[in-house]
Amino acid sequence: YCEFGMTGRSGTAWQSCLLSESSYVNECLFGGWQLGDGVGGWEKNIGIASSRRECMNMVSDQCPFANGATLPSIGSGLCYCEFGMLGRAGSGWQTCLLSLSTRTTTTTDCTDLERCAGGWQLGQGSGGVHRELGFASSRGHCLAMVAQQCPDANGASLAEGSGTCYCHFGVTGRNGTGWQSCMLLASGTTTAGPTSPPTPSATCEAIFNLSLPVQNNLGGLGPDSGVAEMRFQHVLVVNGHAIDLKIVADVGYEAHDIESNVPKVEGMGQIGVKTGTTGDFTLGLFSAGSDRPVAANFSLSLFDIDGTFGGGAMETVFIAGFSEAYLSNTTEIYRADSEDGALFTATGGGSSNDKPISSNRSLMTKQQIDRSITAKFEEAKEVKLSLGSTGRRQDNGRIFWFMVEGITAC
Repeated sequence: YCEFGMTGRSGTAWQSCLLSESSYVNECLFGGWQLGDGVGGWEKNIGIASSRRECMNMVSDQCPFANGATLPSIGSGLCYCEFGMLGRAGSGWQTCLLSLSTRTTTTTDCTDLERCAGGWQLGQGSGGVHRELGFASSRGHCLAMVAQQCPDANGASLAEGSGTCYCHFGVTGRNGTGWQSCMLLASGTTTAGPTSPPTPSATCEAIFNLSLPVQNNLGGLGPDSGVAEMRFQHVLVVNGHAIDLKIVADVGYEAHDIESNVPKVEGMGQIGVKTGTTGDFTLGLFSAGSDRPVAANFSLSLFDIDGTFGGGAMETVFIAGFSEAYLSNTTEIYRADSEDGALFTATGGGSSNDKPISSNRSLMTKQQIDRSITAKFEEAKEVKLSLGSTGRRQDNGRIFWFMVEGITAC
């Protein structure tokens, strides 16, 4: 049943959930929407809005602790939540500065109440000790990270909306602003979210030869000319026949620097994607020198799935059609499964000093393994893959290293 105007509960044999209403009075401080992009703090892209009102409602629903909203000056387009917004600057955008006093100080739903005493509340956990876990995209994501990495914690804190997640041991209260926290119920935290993957069954894997593509013109952007594809020749032999790996860009692909598509690590390929965008790709196996598809058993691994420190641009990978997918037991990647596949999101910040330098896993650091994904495919001819990053479009890029391995019985 839907309940309208519900104020309490009575009777037996039924259970009910009191849902929170929108926490905003949808008005802006200092004269409403004004020209300029929000400055100070940080922002989160929450999708396309057709109007100021729709953007406001989206911010209300998705970012209950934001203090601002940003929308293109034309009145529609990408809508952003602003956290810690202090003012405005620039052109091409308009912003609404929201008042904290017009919102409730707690945000709860049924799930929150099952996990947190009184739901999430404003303020960072205080007392005891805390541990930084990495970037979380939501309260549920943060709780899942706490459950996996800090099973004995009694509290969780998260930057308003999304950001750095902390677990707390011996937390006794809250203080400060710019944070929200959850006092975990004594019955336990939560088992929802990513779990450690099972150990793959014993197989022998031969790394495909991905070092030197014979054609490198993904999306028609170069650096080669000609056919708009990235093709690695003679990467595998199936039933005595040589196989090529071909990658084509389907929708939305933008590259910051096309030279980032030139392999730098032997045994690995790499694809560069402009920050703040997502590209869809098809990886296919074909009879050597042709476009005749061939099926095979293989695995696809991606490495260096990280982002910027502070969570402004976190890499995302969506993979469809796999039979199994694996993360390390101490993974820094958040996994969300759906009917179509799985979305993997980075939680840790990275730098140029932690990139892979070898395709040999035994030579990789623990952090490099913790920031990798392996998906297994059985008798597959192609893989549908999306590569991108969160945050606003920027004049820089993210690089995705990948490795494909043929799987045969030992």
